[in-house]
Amino acid sequence: MIDCLEFRRRAGAEPFAVDAEVESHRRECAACARHLDELRGTLLKTHVEETFQRVVSRNEQRRSSRRSLPVRRFHYGYPPPQERRAVAERRTAEDRRYH
Repeated sequence: MIDCLEFRRRAGAEPFAVDAEVESHRRECAACARHLDELRGTLLKTHVEETFQRVVSRNEQRRSSRRSLPVRRFHYGYPPPQERRAVAERRTAEDRRYH
């Protein structure tokens, strides 16, 4: 049988460990059971928040890398302005060669 101090030491060291003495004391002492539940809840909440922050920062990095890529806009029926300029310059260069 362990006392409350030993229970809290073990719970603080390994809150999710399953030990027969710890579990028997947890069933008998409401204050220690509440302490362990709060400790586990806090750790789980912290873990979930950290995971959420990692996911959010990863998504922000992906978004920022997508923004740096050039955007291709399609013009229906005719080429985009850059290609029209290039085609016009080629045609004028060809016309100069033949004249």
